Amino acid sequence: MTADARADADASADTHAPAGRDRRPERWWHRHRRVVGTVGAVAATALAATWLVVVPGEAAEAEGLQRFLLQYAHSICWGLLAIALAGFALRAPRILIDGCAWAALAAYVAFLAALAL
Repeated sequence: MTADARADADASADTHAPAGRDRRPERWWHRHRRVVGTVGAVAATALAATWLVVVPGEAAEAEGLQRFLLQYAHSICWGLLAIALAGFALRAPRILIDGCAWAALAAYVAFLAALAL
């Protein structure tokens, strides 16, 4: 029995779930990708704008690259996540979504490194 057939059988056996309902969350994400992606992109954009205004106090004493990272890397991270989520909502190529998500992680790691120095 394949994994999909097993999932369908499990869902049918559950007395609280409608027959044939797939209980795996990844299916839910893809069925609702426009709503999830749009809401996530709007929230991430709001956070990117917020972090442009809210700057850690350490940025005042920092210079050069460290100052740049403290002032902008957190906003860049959230902006890249907004692009990735918008891409998810619009069914963009997976390489674009993954690239933006990984770049967001790199921006956040750079922000944390600048904060730790």
